[in-house]
Amino acid sequence: MLQKLNTSMHKKIAVILLTAVASQACADEGHSPSGAQSHAPIGVMGDHIHKKGEFMFSYRFMQMGMEANRNRGDDLRPEEVIRFENTFAGRPMQPPLLRVVPLEMTMDMHMFGAMYAPSDKLTLMLMTNYLEKTMDHVTFNGNGEPLGFFTTETDGIGDTSLSALINWADNVHATVGVSLPTGSIEETGEILTPMGQTPTVRLPYPMQLGSGTYDVIIGLT
Repeated sequence: MLQKLNTSMHKKIAVILLTAVASQACADEGHSPSGAQSHAPIGVMGDHIHKKGEFMFSYRFMQMGMEANRNRGDDLRPEEVIRFENTFAGRPMQPPLLRVVPLEMTMDMHMFGAMYAPSDKLTLMLMTNYLEKTMDHVTFNGNGEPLGFFTTETDGIGDTSLSALINWADNVHATVGVSLPTGSIEETGEILTPMGQTPTVRLPYPMQLGSGTYDVIIGLT
């Protein structure tokens, strides 16, 4: 199994936003449509509410990359990582020291959102995402010699959130919602063991697609 160490990370974000207004509702209520230019940056989620009848669809893309293992701020070579004790030692097929070292991980996240306001006081928000993860590793044998490299990959739907944005006063609204564990936590992949075997095992948490838990979302903006 892999032991997660501190990593350096970089992110890239690209966004597309579409806002539509129900013209009849605006005419009936005397509202003037407000464009997306009045909203906070798209990376800030749940920052605004909508007028009755308005809806919005959004797409966000985030790319994350991690490389180089670190311990207390110091860079570590793979040959140094394998000197660390294996926290899973004592379990079947687990050596006393680390023998599988992560080298690099990338994640592409496609985030889809939708908002709709059934009234001026309430805006409903739905968000989900599609994830693509890749992690490269090097395996060492029992003598500490490099045995080979392998890559694990996962992709699929992540967790989904349902929220209600409640307008309390001018420029003040509350967010109440729940995150649903729609992402898989049973993803498997083929690895290279220190014994030279290539079994298919359940991958570690960073390679899973979901959290596996229901989470409450509460906020005040």
